[in-house]
Amino acid sequence: MCNFNPHCHELDGRCKCNQASAIKNNTAYTYPGYSLHPSALLYLINSVANRNSILDEVLADARELYQKLSSNQAAISPVLNTPATVSSFSTTSKEALLFHLYGGNPTFYYTLSLCNDIPMPAYKDRCFTVFARILDSNNNYASLITPTTFKLQMYTQENPPKLIETNTSGNLAIRGNIKVESTSIIMLKKVVVNEVTSHFRNGSVFFVILPEGNQSIRPLIIENFVVRARKPDVGKLEKRVKSVEDKE
Repeated sequence: MCNFNPHCHELDGRCKCNQASAIKNNTAYTYPGYSLHPSALLYLINSVANRNSILDEVLADARELYQKLSSNQAAISPVLNTPATVSSFSTTSKEALLFHLYGGNPTFYYTLSLCNDIPMPAYKDRCFTVFARILDSNNNYASLITPTTFKLQMYTQENPPKLIETNTSGNLAIRGNIKVESTSIIMLKKVVVNEVTSHFRNGSVFFVILPEGNQSIRPLIIENFVVRARKPDVGKLEKRVKSVEDKE
């Protein structure tokens, strides 16, 4: 049978009487994808190139963002690894105040020791006495070669501590005998605190005996010093009540 003409009567299949016409009319040989116009092919190439250019820009932006994030992380890391300073201290610790007054690693050869009890709580406008002695590094009584001035001060228990010089009314926060010069015994009489501590952080303050101009003596720091409103005189109150009853 003819391969290209079903009406042909040849039986061996070798007849090619209609081969040229069959190939010409076969759409498989004229598929548009295999015969693009040059302008269409150029458009396709430009489209691919434009997409590659956009991808390059996106990659460049991503690379720049990564570099910025890396540099910021490098700048933050030293801050996180910085050794602890005064901010690491508790706001109610003696170490925080010592750091504020003397900086890091002070060297003290003498200390101060109380010889009497400080009123806890103390009362506003109520007198009391502060009695202390100088001790050496072995906790023995010591005498300085030259006199040193010792002064009473109060500091807030916050970070950093602040010196309390006046009360809310503008008057001195501490009055009386608050400064003395000595070589061994420190006696401060008739000390009066003119401010209640409820105005301050934690309701208490640092009460300090500070050696002025002598960094070889460790100051005496009393933590959580509380001052309340003036305590009423019970004796006077009883007399007043009795007087009112007698009048009635």
